[in-house]
Amino acid sequence: MACLAQRDAVAALARGHEAYIYRQRYTPKPDAHEVSEVLTRALDFMLGDDGVQEILSHPTFRVHVITAESRGLASSARRPVLVTAMALAAAANIVTRRSLAWQMTRTIFHTAGDQSPFLQLRDLPTVHRALTPENLRAALLASGSIPLLMEGVRIPGAPGVHWDGGVTDYHLDLDYGAGPGLVLYAHFYDHVVPGWFDKSLPWRRAGAANFSRTLLIAPSPAFVASLPGKRIPDRRDFFDFTEAERMTRWQAILDASTALGDELHELIETGRLVDAIVPWA
Repeated sequence: MACLAQRDAVAALARGHEAYIYRQRYTPKPDAHEVSEVLTRALDFMLGDDGVQEILSHPTFRVHVITAESRGLASSARRPVLVTAMALAAAANIVTRRSLAWQMTRTIFHTAGDQSPFLQLRDLPTVHRALTPENLRAALLASGSIPLLMEGVRIPGAPGVHWDGGVTDYHLDLDYGAGPGLVLYAHFYDHVVPGWFDKSLPWRRAGAANFSRTLLIAPSPAFVASLPGKRIPDRRDFFDFTEAERMTRWQAILDASTALGDELHELIETGRLVDAIVPWA
């Protein structure tokens, strides 16, 4: 979304691909500080010289960036303490997602002002903050800062230490509010997992309640099966392959993914998009 909201979205996305595939280079056993430094440089490359201002001043797109503001043990920079905090959060989450509020506050940085569709969220404690030239880079970095793998981020103008928003909202099972039109949801799975700790809980999948006017677009199982390794790439690839092998595989998957865009374009142009739509399971 940060690429889409730049003036030349295609060029920004190309920089993002370059940074994510080829500029992630690590020592054999990187610590959280090294990973954060590498990804900070990748983010800066993707944004370029003018990306921050272009995002903030875009005439149409209103970017929302979600982080998890930590409290208590989850704010610690000491790895054993943070491990304990995450373990407690995961255990409590099995009982109810609302327990995440004991250690995390969902924070939404955005450019939508009082027009944000998420102002009425009540499922978890939620704080709204404006994206600014001073905090946008830090908020974007924090939105992907996975606990234990990266360092927590302190964001100018916002209290606490911020972690990956996926801790609270992994696949964005949010109430998108009432209104005309559809919510377009580009995704990489055909299902939605509410929070990071819900990944291993097969019963914790999003239902249709929040998606009554949502069009979710995702690659088919057949497409995923055609990819190297027959799966969507993820951070396991950094451990399972050499640097060169990972880059080759990720580039092949990026090249294959252009077929998804071509197919979607054809469905729209021919008016056959409705033929590809199935109800939410």
